[in-house]
Amino acid sequence: MRAIYVLFVSLPFIACDVRPKTQANQGSKPASIQEQPKKDGWQRMKDCADLSDLMTKRMGWVEGAHTDDHTVQGWVNHYSPKYERCYVQVGYLNRLAKKDKSLPLLYEELWDAFENRLVAVCTTSSAAKSEDFCLIPDAKSESDIGCQACRQFVDDRMNN
Repeated sequence: MRAIYVLFVSLPFIACDVRPKTQANQGSKPASIQEQPKKDGWQRMKDCADLSDLMTKRMGWVEGAHTDDHTVQGWVNHYSPKYERCYVQVGYLNRLAKKDKSLPLLYEELWDAFENRLVAVCTTSSAAKSEDFCLIPDAKSESDIGCQACRQFVDDRMNN
């Protein structure tokens, strides 16, 4: 009986704040610092996949489809939480490289599907005119130009 009495007497001192965290923390943080609700990443990935499908149809990116200049090798999309962008990477076989050995055989384009805009063109080739296939249209500095910088740029957006 004595143990029950001690428990009831000490219970009010052990009580804690049982309000949900959002209520409990509101008084402790200024309104400007309170956490903003996070964007729904799953919905953004779904939107990215849907936009990518639309873009591939509109652009005619069908695996094996070709023009006089190139053949589509395939494409892949990626929603980047780091940049909050939807990227579509399209691989091409350069048909002109058969006649001109100074051109790279393979190259790829990186598109922003949210804005329907070309972000980069890259190749890993060491052919003489490869630099012509390594560009970032919105490059901010000279260090953003060249095949190595282009490859790093694309890899960063497709992996983060």
